[in-house]
Amino acid sequence: MSENIDLLLKSIREETGLHLCLDEKSGDDMEDVQRRLEDLLQRLRSGRSKEDIFIHFLTGAISPEDALLSLPSLKEKFGFADMYLIYFPSGNVHDNMISSTISLFTSPSSTDILRLSDKKMLLIYHRHTPLSAEDNLSFISGLVDTINTEAMTEAYISYDRPVTDYQALPTTYANLTTALSLGLIFKSRDHIFLFRKMGLIRLVSSIPEQSAHEYLEDELPGVDFRSFDNETLVTIQTFFDSGLNIAETARALYLHRNTLVYRLDRFRKMTGLDIRNFDDAIKIRVGMLLYESLKSYK
Repeated sequence: MSENIDLLLKSIREETGLHLCLDEKSGDDMEDVQRRLEDLLQRLRSGRSKEDIFIHFLTGAISPEDALLSLPSLKEKFGFADMYLIYFPSGNVHDNMISSTISLFTSPSSTDILRLSDKKMLLIYHRHTPLSAEDNLSFISGLVDTINTEAMTEAYISYDRPVTDYQALPTTYANLTTALSLGLIFKSRDHIFLFRKMGLIRLVSSIPEQSAHEYLEDELPGVDFRSFDNETLVTIQTFFDSGLNIAETARALYLHRNTLVYRLDRFRKMTGLDIRNFDDAIKIRVGMLLYESLKSYK
């Protein structure tokens, strides 16, 4: 049996769940068999929209080769693109104001928009030249802020890296999905989740539940994260985000330096740990992430 027929049978199995077998002793003309299988596969896919096929490709349900059979322009069109996964907690992804807002930042001729669900939208922006990391972050920040002010709805956006080969789209989409799900657990205050900046979070989230409990019991005995009020949590998180720099943290929180030092001293008395000390800061940082991760198991 030819390799082409094998691939066609595999594709039909993916489309229908049926395992078809050919009797090579039947004497059928293999070229005619291949033509009929190609016709069958085309008819199976004719009921799908191009958007559906593309989504199946992104999620790994069909291979890049199969995607090209139905979307031959995919390879020709693709050159360089940024992909953004946008999440709307309110579930109004079909709101016309959202589409209008996005159009302020993009060009219809260079943008693909896929509405994945009532709450998720995928924006693929084809560009002639890549944006710098700083300019891209500025683009994402502007998009989030404008959706919030113009469409009056909350939005979260995950981003990985520029895509230069259409075959890399499924991997990038998987990374965006991971960044979004972890970001909503660990960094929901930020609204922007950069996959490449979430290495520690990805590592901590992969730790088994039992191991997480053991770390908290061994390294942070007596520390109850549930007892921390919002002011304490925000202060600690901002201190970490500011690189353990007191002046930067005070500026970010609009606090006098002495007020910040008072809060850090109060935290030390509560826990016996001084997060101005690097080793203690590491324990608390990992502990807080594990605490959030354990909450997600429930």
